[in-house]
Amino acid sequence: MKVTIFRSILMMLMVCSLACSCDREDPDGLWTPMKWEKTNYERAQQEGGHKPYVVPAEGASFTFSCTNYSGIWIGGIDEVVYDGTVSNLFRYEDFHSFANDDLEVKVDGSRFTVTFPPTEQQGQRFVVTMTAGDIFSSFVFQR
Repeated sequence: MKVTIFRSILMMLMVCSLACSCDREDPDGLWTPMKWEKTNYERAQQEGGHKPYVVPAEGASFTFSCTNYSGIWIGGIDEVVYDGTVSNLFRYEDFHSFANDDLEVKVDGSRFTVTFPPTEQQGQRFVVTMTAGDIFSSFVFQR
């Protein structure tokens, strides 16, 4: 008797899960890609992958505006060193600002600014990832 009830409940759960999962209007992974206001920042010439924004030794600021999502926030900030090692710099405490000795990131609504101070150090590469939920965009900067 207990086995029959258990099997019936299990069968109903399986049927319900199949029926519910096939009828989604906004399935995961089908978010519209983030669109960014075009800028005239110089990019390095590189084969494949992201072409990084070039950061001069005297420092620079880069501002980007998302045109199709109104509220964005920081999804991650990584430093890639010359040997390919990736260091996660972002500690997920404040999703609208980040600062250390190498860069500063500030988010205001759908716009964000990345500022690099002057430095003599070369060969640094930073990846700043912005998000609006389940959609992400990454920006690569090369010193």
